[in-house]
Amino acid sequence: MNEKWADPTPVLPLATREELSFYIENDFIDETIAYYKELQVRYPRCYEIHRDFGFFAMNRANHAESIRAFKLAAKYYDKDEIHSLAIIYFYLGYSHFELQENLLSIDYFFKAIELDKTRPDLYGFLADALDRLERYEESLENIDIAISLSQNTSSVLYNNKAVTLNCMGRHTEALETLNRGLQTTDQNNINISYIYCNTGMSHVALGNLEEAKKCYEKSLELYPNNPKTSIKIKEYHEIIKKMPQEPNVCDTKI
Repeated sequence: MNEKWADPTPVLPLATREELSFYIENDFIDETIAYYKELQVRYPRCYEIHRDFGFFAMNRANHAESIRAFKLAAKYYDKDEIHSLAIIYFYLGYSHFELQENLLSIDYFFKAIELDKTRPDLYGFLADALDRLERYEESLENIDIAISLSQNTSSVLYNNKAVTLNCMGRHTEALETLNRGLQTTDQNNINISYIYCNTGMSHVALGNLEEAKKCYEKSLELYPNNPKTSIKIKEYHEIIKKMPQEPNVCDTKI
């Protein structure tokens, strides 16, 4: 084999970086993938190539390819930066999560947490994967850690915790959690729209239909294209249609 193809040096030449950047910046997807694969053969021990190819594939929902690349990155990560391995394990978990391979995703999220216990997103995604397997108590434990690490600033985490509580039938607690989500500092219309949608769902479960309607309307006011709210408000109207009509007691005079 030609020596340059077996080069273990993990430093990419400037010309190689420029060519790769050209393909990526011009959205030449097939050419970028082909070039990354060529570079993986040429520089098999280059952590940077495997990591960046993993990100490129993952961001384009090519999760089978991202898993292959991230596994190589895990093999050749910088031994002086254990944090880099935690990141790779996290994205391996995420890629498996996107493929609905929940047990594998959980395994990688746990591996990432063993190396880095400071990132709320690790615990948040682990909780999401546990939810899928209906391991709700474990999910709550991890989402609470994520909330604590985020210093109570994430409306998304409160929203996700409420979803888990609703799945467990703990609707009153879900409402309390969603209310705390409305008090966080990361407010934007989309996040808050989902909080109002899930608040509406909690009210429906508790039979508070008027409150549910107000929440769904507020959700759509904030984010008119919220797909979840659009579905839930249709379900709400179906519930209303099926409810027995109150008798008219004003037309029974003799």
